[in-house]
Amino acid sequence: MKAHVIFDFDQTLLPGESTVQVLELGLQYQGNAAQRLQKLASIAPRALAGNASAKELITLLSMVPSIRRKHIQLYVEQRLTQLPHALGQALHYLQQRQVGIHIISGGYMEWIVPLAQAWGIEARHVVANRFFWFGSRALTIRPSPLLSTAQGKGAIIRDWRRRGQLKGPVLMVGDGQADFRVFQQGLVDDFICIDYFVGKPLPDCAAIRRRAVHPDQVLGLIRQALAQQGLAI
Repeated sequence: MKAHVIFDFDQTLLPGESTVQVLELGLQYQGNAAQRLQKLASIAPRALAGNASAKELITLLSMVPSIRRKHIQLYVEQRLTQLPHALGQALHYLQQRQVGIHIISGGYMEWIVPLAQAWGIEARHVVANRFFWFGSRALTIRPSPLLSTAQGKGAIIRDWRRRGQLKGPVLMVGDGQADFRVFQQGLVDDFICIDYFVGKPLPDCAAIRRRAVHPDQVLGLIRQALAQQGLAI
């Protein structure tokens, strides 16, 4: 590959936080559904920002067994055609020009992989969390560096670099602090800040020169960043 572009998933390729959306599908027909959905809506923003208390995180973990494989299948079916057209075109354009496309996400492999494959991204280029399963029922979350603020996406990219899997310029495309952090750590050559889906953009996003406020802008910003690294595509 001539270069590599690493995408976040939630709020970058698709709107919303996929883990919350799948949990909502699992909880909606459970006992006390309204109360549990309200609690999820209250805790999720703090958990996603890394500000949830231990008690709140335990509450979220207790909701995981509500997820069944049928809920994930429904989520995938609902989202298959929701990738913005401009992003689909961007992925195709990059792949045709031998640019490696990757996804690193705090979401879950169980739904990100089938969606990524439908969009032409190989499963081996997707890294996300996973569940432990008992039959068709999710039990809990498998340990993962993506669950650790101290490790996070940087640990994955460091490992790829150590293995020689990232040849040429490497870009990060995402909406969150975890995405921006890998650029600050010097693990990627440039960062494209996404804020077309988010209601509250990354605080540093306004100061970042490569900022996409619409999906139509993403490919152009990627091409600009690669050109600055000496690769015209």
